[in-house]
Amino acid sequence: MLLAGSVAFVLAKSITTHGRVHIDDVEYLLVGLMPPVLLYGLSLAADRLIIAGKDSIARRLLATWLLALAAFCLSKELHVYEALRSVIEAAAGIGRDGAEFAMAFLLASLASMATMTGFVVRVTEKRNAITVSLAALVAISAMMHLLLLPR
Repeated sequence: MLLAGSVAFVLAKSITTHGRVHIDDVEYLLVGLMPPVLLYGLSLAADRLIIAGKDSIARRLLATWLLALAAFCLSKELHVYEALRSVIEAAAGIGRDGAEFAMAFLLASLASMATMTGFVVRVTEKRNAITVSLAALVAISAMMHLLLLPR
C-alpha cells in the first residue's frame, strides 16, 4: 500500500506539472511516501482510541488517500477541477489558493465518505472514529494542497 500511494502521488504530480515529473523520478517517489507514512502513523494513534476488531484503520486511511488522488487525477483530466475551482472562487469570494484547498478538501471528503463511513458505523467508539476520520480528512486535504499543486 505504501508503494501504491507513492506511485499514485507521482502520477498525480505528473498530471499537475503537465508531464514534467516522471515515474522514475526517485525524489518524487520518496516525497510520495510521506503521506502514506503519516497516515499510517495516524492509524497507530487511532488504534489506541478505537477498538476496530478485524477492520484495519491503516488500510482505510491509505485507501482514502488513494481514492482522493484518483479523484484528483480524474477531475484534472476531465477538466472538472478547474471549473469547480472557479465556481468556488467566485461564490466564496476567496483567492485561488483558498479555492485550491477547498477543492482538495472536497475531493478528500468524497474519498473519505467512500472508505470511512462503514467503519464509523461499525465501531462502538463512534466519537473517536469520527475524530480520527476528520483528522485524516484535514491531513489528506493539506497534503494534497501542499504536495500536488504547483507553486
